[in-house]
Amino acid sequence: MPIKSGDFILINYTMKIKDQEKILDTNIREEAEKAGIFSEKTRYEPLLVIVGEGFLLKSLEEKLIGLEKDEEKDIELSPEEAFGSRDPNKIKVYSAREFSMRGIIPRPGLEVEIGGKRGTIVSVGGGRVIVDLNHPLAGKTLVYHIKVLEIIEEFEKKIQELFHRWVSNIPKEEIKVQREDKTLILEVPESIFFIDRIGLLLRGFQRDVTKYISEIETLKFVEIFPLKKEEEKSEEKESNQESQPQQEQVEASENKE
Repeated sequence: MPIKSGDFILINYTMKIKDQEKILDTNIREEAEKAGIFSEKTRYEPLLVIVGEGFLLKSLEEKLIGLEKDEEKDIELSPEEAFGSRDPNKIKVYSAREFSMRGIIPRPGLEVEIGGKRGTIVSVGGGRVIVDLNHPLAGKTLVYHIKVLEIIEEFEKKIQELFHRWVSNIPKEEIKVQREDKTLILEVPESIFFIDRIGLLLRGFQRDVTKYISEIETLKFVEIFPLKKEEEKSEEKESNQESQPQQEQVEASENKE
C-alpha cells in the first residue's frame, strides 16, 4: 500500500551533499560511526515520520508519498527545496568586543548565536569578526537515501511510537495501550518516575495525541508497581540464609591462606 499524506511511517535515512561521498546526517548508528559523525546524544533508531506534518523537510516528505514498505530511493533536493540559496546579505561584520564581552573567543569555524540568529565565524582580524548567518547547507543540493521500514496502521503501535518519540528511555513494548471509546489509557512502568523532566515530556506526548489522534479526547496514565508477595519474600530470605554458611566457609578458607 503506497504512502499517503498523514501516514505514520518508520524510515532509515542518510543525507549527503550531491557529488560528495561523506554522509552528513543519518539515523543509522553504523553509518554514523563510519562517517565519523557518531554522537552519544543522538538516538540511532528507525525514525518516525507523520507524512506532511513537518517531521522532515516539507519537500522531502512530499517525495515520500507513493513509496511502499521496504522500498529504497535516492531523493534529490535542490537548494530551493532544502535550505535555500546563499544570501550575501547574511554575511555580517561584528566588533570582536561584542564576543569578548560575552566570554567568547572568536575563531574561524566556531558556531555562534548573535542577535537571535545562529551563524558561523568566517574570519577574525583587525578587531573585526565576519559571521556567515546563512544555514551551513544553504546553496547545496542534498541527496537523501531513504528506506521505508514500515507503514504503521495499528492504533496501538501509533500510540507507542508517539510515546517513544518523547520518552525514549522506556522500551516501546512496555507501554500497554487500551482504548475505551474516546479515552486513551496507557499502562506505564514505575521506572517512568526516575526520568528527568518527565512532566514536560508527557505534555509533549499529550500535544501529539491531541494533534495526530483526533478521535481521542481524554488521556489517562496508569502506573504499574509490581509488589512482592509474602511467600516470595520468605523464599528469598531462606535462599539468603542457605547461601550464608557457604560464604562464611569461603571467607574462612581465604583467611587461612
